[in-house]
Order: sequence, then C-alpha cells, then structure tokens
Amino acid sequence: MRRQHQIKTEIQRNKLKPRTAIYWNIVSPGHAIGIRRYQLGFAWCCRNGAVHTFRDSGHWTYDEALQMITEFWAQESASAASYTVEQAIRDYANHQRIRKGIRAEIAADRTCSRPLSGWLNRELSSITKSELSELHESWVKAGSADKVRASKASANRTLATCKACFNLAYRNGHVEGKAWEFVTAFPKVDGSRDLLLSSDELQRLLDATSGAFHNLVKVAILTGARIGELRSARVGDLDSGKLSLDGKTGHRLIPLRSDALAFITSLVSGKQVSDPLLPADDGRAWKAGSQSRLMQKAVKAAGIDPAAVFYSIRHAFISSAVRDGIPILAVSQYTGTSVAMIEKTYGKFQPDNMQALFDGVSI
Repeated sequence: MRRQHQIKTEIQRNKLKPRTAIYWNIVSPGHAIGIRRYQLGFAWCCRNGAVHTFRDSGHWTYDEALQMITEFWAQESASAASYTVEQAIRDYANHQRIRKGIRAEIAADRTCSRPLSGWLNRELSSITKSELSELHESWVKAGSADKVRASKASANRTLATCKACFNLAYRNGHVEGKAWEFVTAFPKVDGSRDLLLSSDELQRLLDATSGAFHNLVKVAILTGARIGELRSARVGDLDSGKLSLDGKTGHRLIPLRSDALAFITSLVSGKQVSDPLLPADDGRAWKAGSQSRLMQKAVKAAGIDPAAVFYSIRHAFISSAVRDGIPILAVSQYTGTSVAMIEKTYGKFQPDNMQALFDGVSI
C-alpha cells in the first residue's frame, strides 16, 4: 500500500523536506491529494490518473485544497464525458506534428481515422475492452495462412497506434480509465522480422529487378531506409554526402556510405531539387503500396522465401549492422529506430567476441 503522508495541518506540511517527489495522501481509490514541497513554500497537487499541480496554492488550508480539487475532478469528469474519439485523434495527430513533423501528423491521422471511422462521434470514455478487441479482430482479412499472418501483423500495428492515441488522451486528463490497455496483440505474427535475408539473397533479389524498382531496392539495401522515407525523398534532400529523410519517427540526416553516394548521385544528375529522388518509371513519386506487386514478382524470380516483403530489406540491413559490431546507438540514429526496439529485436545479432572488443579499450 502506498504510504500516507501527513499533510492536513500547517505544522505537518512545514515539517516536510523539499524534494522532487510529491507527498501523497489518498482520498479514495484512484484519487489522491498531495503536496509538492519546494525550497521555499509548496503547492497543492492532485492525482486521478494524470497529476495536476495548482499554481499559487500554497496559502490554501487542507479543507480549501480538498474543495478546489474536488471541483477540479468534477470538471474533468464532465470534460471526459464529452471527449470524443475524433477529438482524441485530432489531439494525437497534432502531438505528432509538434514532436515529429507534418508527415507524422498525416500518418497518425490516417492510421487512426480509417479503422476507427465508425467511432468518431463516440465518447472515448464509453469504449470497452470487448468492443476494441472485436474491432481489432475485424481488421484481419481472410486468405492464405501467410496473408492472414501479414494481416494480423498489420492489425497489431494499427492497434498500437490507436492505443498511443488513447494513452495521450489519458495522460492529458480527458479520460479516467484505460480499458484499451487490456486489449492484446496477436502473438508471433510479425514474420517480416523473423525472416532474415542473406547477402546472397539480397543480391539475387536485386538482380531480379529492373528500371525504377531496381533503383528503389538498391538504395534500400544500401541505406536500410523505410519505403515511405524513400518514396518521399527529393533530389534536394541529398547534400554534401548526406541524405535527409522524413518518416514515421521524424526527421534525420544520414551520412551515405561511398557506394550509396556514388549510386544516388548518378541518379540525380541534371534533375531539379524538387524532383523525386527515386521516381517510379513514369517519373513521378511512388504511390503508397505501388511497389508491393513488383516486390512479390522479384521475390518469386529470385527464388527466396515468399514471405519476404520490402521491409525485409531494412530488417537485413539493421541485423547486419548490429552483427558487424556497429554500436546500437549509432544504428538507432542511422535507421530511425529506438535503441530499445533494436535491443529487443536485434540484440541477438550482437557479436559474440565481446572479450576481443573490450580488449581494445585503451584505458
């Protein structure tokens, strides 16, 4: 049980030592009133899911603070009752724009709005675990075992984004409960991360491509970039040996290895800065998903595992980088994937010669 601090009287509050943590006193299940103690003075706080600090409240008595906080909770409850799924999506998309840019805002809005289209006018607080579980299952399309697996993996990614959207609403105090927290993803369906293409298979895949798709695949092999990042890249994004990329995790600038720089430079010669860096055969930017059929044909012609998708190229790049001893932080910064995700997914590829690596430390 969480410790109850004595904060009801002025004498008790004055005895509290200044610290970062708040001194809490539980009022009822899920509701607490607290003191944030500074070097000079203090402020009243409350917790009902999210934590709220009341400015210029140090002069309040305990009874006054409890009354103000009770009224604040009542207002929050009223606000939560009218906070819709559409508002949650709008706030989440805006949050993504501020943190990661306009492309992240568009991606967040699209990822949430389409699957939740029937719930846009629903109050977020009214959504139950069973409803979201059923919706999650409805996103799975019928077909072969491999298509069902891929569809479940896609449904999991959509669920994760929707949960992130709802969690932001919770952190901002718009809802009190988190029913969606208990909706679980389909297990062991992310085949693109299980399949690891070898260098020989990547070369066979590249040899099975031609034209604009050949260029797209080759740059993906050389950079490990996401398909969306390559589709949106412009000629002007290449500058001084570095390539500027924008994708689901925001903006990053990567230094190109020499062979990648030479190849990409040969492609952009004589083009305008606003032209697509890697255009389709018609000279326009690739449309979302337009490479999928070409990828399937190339995979079949190359004689590699039919489960391979365009993401498999990125998976092979990151796996190889970790296996070759490149520091995980450097891999994270280069590929736009969190350190935690790389450690979780690719940690098994770290080199076994740890002793030899540390023998080289000159200290």
